[in-house]
Parts: sequence; structure tokens; C-alpha cells
Amino acid sequence: MFKKLQGQENERGQSLVEMAVILPFLILLVLAVVELSWAFVTYIGVINSSREGAVYASLYPELVDCDDTEPYSDPASIADKCEIYRERIKAETIAMNMDPKNLTITAPDAPDIYANCPITVTVAYSLTMFSSSISLPLFGRMGLPNAYTIRYAGTMPIREADEYCPY
Repeated sequence: MFKKLQGQENERGQSLVEMAVILPFLILLVLAVVELSWAFVTYIGVINSSREGAVYASLYPELVDCDDTEPYSDPASIADKCEIYRERIKAETIAMNMDPKNLTITAPDAPDIYANCPITVTVAYSLTMFSSSISLPLFGRMGLPNAYTIRYAGTMPIREADEYCPY
């Protein structure tokens, strides 16, 4: 009824072998795309957190002295503003489904506290990827770190100050 084509008996299973050879590379490619997209989303979250901190610090430039509250007459209010500053940054990371335990928040940095002078907020996040737990038998981690530090410094002009920036 059906005739076999000449030479077809030698090609049985060829598609299966081709798929077995290509499949590991396809899986590796998909995992790499997923991990890079995860790192990119985390980077966007760090940028948003840093900008939120910079906006708040531009309204309260006295946050530059978050760790040193002695020179001010009311250190409790400075401490409260510092706590609000940290909580606003943490809220941005939580909104992006990031773990705030891996977050490092630095005090704002400003050369001078004048209106329109820049104030900078630096936020760092330690990202552990899915592949961080993977180690090849002979090659190990091949020089790749277990965690990546994603850092961003957001800058805003100071909005609330008594005098304008001289430069």
C-alpha cells in the first residue's frame, strides 16, 4: 500500500537526536533571558527607590546629618525624618516585590545646603539569582559571583533652603 522512500530507513530518529542536541542550549537561553529580565526589574526598583529618597531628601536637606543629630536643637524630629526617609525607600522596594533586607541605604550627600544645589541619595541592593546556587561539576561557578550588587545614586536639586546655591 505505502511505499517506503529510498534511504528513509537510515533517517529514523534523526529529529529526536537533533532535538536532544539543541534542547540543552534552548533551556540555557531561556534561563539566561529570565535571569537578565529579573536583574533589569531589580535595577528599575533600585532606581525608583533612589529617586524616592532623593525627592524626600530634597525637601528635608538636614537629612545629610542622619547619623549625627547633635548640632540640631530638636534631634527627635531629625531622627523621625530619617526614619521616614528610610521607610519611603523601603516601601519602593517592597512595591517591586524586592526583599528590603538586601537593601543598603546611605544618608543623603550634598556639598552645600542651599536651594537648587544637588543632593544625592545612593541605594544598593544585593541580588541573589536562581543560577547563584548552580555549580558545574568540573568548572564550579566559573568565576561568577553568588550575589550581584546593584547600586544607583539619584540626584535632585534641594527645594527647601534659606539661600540659593552660589554656583
